[in-house]
Amino acid sequence: MFFQPESPRFLMEKNKPEQARAVLSRIRNLPGDHPYIEYEMARYKTQLDSELEITNGDASLMAKFAVLKQGTNLKRLGFGIALMFFQNFSGINALNYYSPTIVRSIGFTGTSTGLLATGVFGLVKAFATLIFMVVGIDRLGRRKAIFIGSAGAAFALYYMAVYTAVSGSFGQSVQQDGGAYFALVCIYLFAIFYAFSWNGIPWIFCAEVFPQGIRVLCTVFTTMSQWLAQFIIAYSFPYMARNITYGIFILFGTAVVLGALFYWYFIPETSQIPLERMDELFSTPGRASLKRARVLESMAEVRGLPEQQYTEKAGNAHIDKLDMA
Repeated sequence: MFFQPESPRFLMEKNKPEQARAVLSRIRNLPGDHPYIEYEMARYKTQLDSELEITNGDASLMAKFAVLKQGTNLKRLGFGIALMFFQNFSGINALNYYSPTIVRSIGFTGTSTGLLATGVFGLVKAFATLIFMVVGIDRLGRRKAIFIGSAGAAFALYYMAVYTAVSGSFGQSVQQDGGAYFALVCIYLFAIFYAFSWNGIPWIFCAEVFPQGIRVLCTVFTTMSQWLAQFIIAYSFPYMARNITYGIFILFGTAVVLGALFYWYFIPETSQIPLERMDELFSTPGRASLKRARVLESMAEVRGLPEQQYTEKAGNAHIDKLDMA
């Protein structure tokens, strides 16, 4: 983080516009006086002024709750909380905390085997997440990554459900045959596909959709939701393993499928959408899969303006009219 600059929005909020301009210019790879830089700077100022107007300059917690009720902020907060619950009901923390138990449930016994399975599972998930965050997230986008990752994770979980139900491995020792070894492979497949979807995207979503003024407040609620959901799974898993046995994999697999359906119907693609456009993105009518294209089209119209007209409109106090062009 030593090499990371402060965000332009934060610098604008702290009344450091020249530093904000310099950072933004580096991020966009454009000169500081480029019309698009002028436009984004004007967008930052417009949003900050709007938040100050709502709260009359009050920076208290109650004033932030007043901002939270504006536009689509509450909707976005609800989506963030829902994603954190879906993330945990995928069963990831059951595997994180109880992987030796799960390995035994598919027929592999012995302390060294359980420890090896736990260590390998952690390494697979860590490296898969690193690869995805470095080269995958911006190429695939959020929605496509969720759908691909959910399909793979659900397959792995449903196979483990079928195997443990057919073999009865939760209640007895079973032969370590090809089916058992493939069940073990499915644990690692789940880790890979989960890493390419639900491991990071809910956190990314919650980091990129909330306005600057209430971002901390919103991420407090979403992070609390994450830990609440994690507590529910971690506390209940031993009881589920004893009482519903293979049904735990059906539960987790179904949660993954429902999470993907929720994302499909309600959450638009957020990649390449500026923070100041998030309210427009989530308030645009129509299917979630089409909303991003409409916002990008509006942004493209702004970028295509002649330079003089562009600069004049970017500095206009009524910039929201430009956004609706």
